[in-house]
Amino acid sequence: MAPSASLGPGRPVPGGADWCSSEPPSIPADGHRWQLSGHLQLSAMRRDARSLLTHGADAPRSAGDTNDEAAERVVLALDELASNALRHGGQPVSAELFDRGDTWLIVVTDSASAELPVPAVGRPGGLGGFGLYIVADFSVAHGIEVWPDHKRVWAELPKR
Repeated sequence: MAPSASLGPGRPVPGGADWCSSEPPSIPADGHRWQLSGHLQLSAMRRDARSLLTHGADAPRSAGDTNDEAAERVVLALDELASNALRHGGQPVSAELFDRGDTWLIVVTDSASAELPVPAVGRPGGLGGFGLYIVADFSVAHGIEVWPDHKRVWAELPKR
C-alpha cells in the first residue's frame, strides 16, 4: 500500500511501529525555521535551537524557560528528525521549532511521502534506526502527516 494523505489521522502507518499518521497539534504563527540542503547545516541548526531554547529571543531567562536538560532533549529530537529527512527524504527539507507554552513542537517536512520513518525492529544496533524510539520516548505526542507530495514528521516535547 502506497502511503498517502488518505491514511487519515490516527491510523497506523505501515511499518511505522508507534509512529501513526496524524496531524500535529495546532501550530503557532511564529516559530523558527531552518531550510536544510545537507548534513553540514545540522550543527548550525543545533546551535541556533539550543540558544533559542535556553535564552529565547535574546531575553533573560525566567522561571518558565526550558531547563538545560529539556533543551538538550529537544535539540536531540530536532537533530534526529532533521537528519532522517536529509538521509531518507527528498528536497526541500525544512525543520521548524515552535513554542507552545508548556511544550516545544518540532515539525520536519520533506518531499519523499513514500519514504516513511520506520523505527528499527530486529536489526543490530549498529545499523541505526533507534533514534525514532528516543524521540518517541521524549515526546508527549508524535506522528507523521502524509500528503501526496510531502510528509511532515512531528514531535511535541515538554519544557521541563
